Amino acid sequence: MSGLSECIVADQLGSTPRELSYPTRNPWFSGDVEEMKGSMISLVNTSERAAQALLCYSEGNLYSVPTAAHPTPELTLVCSKSFDVLIPPYAARQFPVERDGSTHFGIKTMGEAIVLQMLRPLATGVKVYSVDSSVKFGGEFADR
Repeated sequence: MSGLSECIVADQLGSTPRELSYPTRNPWFSGDVEEMKGSMISLVNTSERAAQALLCYSEGNLYSVPTAAHPTPELTLVCSKSFDVLIPPYAARQFPVERDGSTHFGIKTMGEAIVLQMLRPLATGVKVYSVDSSVKFGGEFADR
C-alpha cells in the first residue's frame, strides 16, 4: 500500500509517492550518514501516552568496556551530540540524519506505538494544467 502527496503551485501539480508504515513498540534505527544525505527521520507517536526519542549524532568513534564476564564486549558509538526528546501523545516530530559533520546517526525510542519513517528526497512528478477561460457559465442553452 502507498499514498501520494500532491500540491498545486503556479498552475503545476506536484506529486510525491510515499509508502505506509505501521506503529510498533520501541522502534530504533542506526546508519551511516553517507547513505542518507539530505534525509529526515519522521517519528509519529500514535499512543495516548508520551514517548521518548534518544538521538545520537556520531563522528564514528567507538568504545568498549571489557569485563570478566565479557572480555571482548560490543563496540558502542560515542555520541558527539545527543538529544533526549519527549514526544507528546498523538504528536509527530522530524529529525535530520546529519548534524555538524556527523558521520553516523542513531535513534532509539521508548513508547507503545511509534512510527519511524525515513523521509528521503524523492523525485517529484509535475503535471502542468491550465483553465480554459473562454467557457461561460450562467447563460441559457439554445435547443437545436
